[in-house]
Amino acid sequence: TSEETRLVNLCDYRLQRHARRLVANSAQMDEQEGSGAENQDKKLEDKLKSRLEKYVVPHEKEPTMKTFAESRMSNKNKAYLMRKGVFSGEDQAANFEKGWLVASATVLVRAHVLKPSLPEDLVKFQEHKFHYKNEKNKPLDERVFKKEGLLELPQEDVFFMPNRKETEADRRKDVRSVWRKLDERLYFVFKPKKGTTGFQFPQRITADNETMRASAKKALKLVAGSSLKCVHHVGHAPLAVFKRVFGEEQQRKTKAYGAKVFFYPAYIVEGNIRKLDQGYDFRWLTKEECASQLTKDYYAAVKDMLI
Repeated sequence: TSEETRLVNLCDYRLQRHARRLVANSAQMDEQEGSGAENQDKKLEDKLKSRLEKYVVPHEKEPTMKTFAESRMSNKNKAYLMRKGVFSGEDQAANFEKGWLVASATVLVRAHVLKPSLPEDLVKFQEHKFHYKNEKNKPLDERVFKKEGLLELPQEDVFFMPNRKETEADRRKDVRSVWRKLDERLYFVFKPKKGTTGFQFPQRITADNETMRASAKKALKLVAGSSLKCVHHVGHAPLAVFKRVFGEEQQRKTKAYGAKVFFYPAYIVEGNIRKLDQGYDFRWLTKEECASQLTKDYYAAVKDMLI
């Protein structure tokens, strides 16, 4: 009936079976009492509404992520993000002609040449495991070696002495050499001008008629393209993004609220950077060294893509 349909529509699909049962019970009560049908319908409707309020959250009462983040944030961080326009009600970039400028950067990586060093506790465990497995082995009779002629080998051919992991660049502490820290990954960073605060990756503003990946490749080429013979760019999607809000003077010049820098990874295959085509200074740094040489906000944006 229409009355049954109206009541069933008050609850969601999880309560439809229960609603039909209540409607059937109310119909039986209507037949028995007759005149009390309206009162029973009202009681039934109130009961269903109370159940809905218990299980279903109204749309206007749903918590937003902004409120969720603000409730678990200190007042100092909240005030900082409000100055940046994160928690403001309106988009600050919409008040500028160009809004956000889009920039692309290349994170040039020199992969580790040697096997990374194992932790000290793991080396001790492997040594203990080796001695434990071989402590019960019995030495072979020397007559077997003499019969096969194994003892006649020269002494220098029996023993092998590996080269040291430390290179000349490590001894001279040359941070510009790509041949330092052979057992770790190195990242190419540079300073565009003298007096610039912190190092950065090669980056440039992306033009309207080019892709962000092509812009990132061009940024690396402009900085050190003459020294790099072969570079392998990995993937077509950025792995990190850095948002920078301009100062008032720069906002008036660029007519933009700030810039979003998207980072693309690349590996050096052949070549060695000895001098820059554009820029003041450059270095090959490990991830731990990048934490101290890059600015705090800049490193926080890219640290997850640095291995």
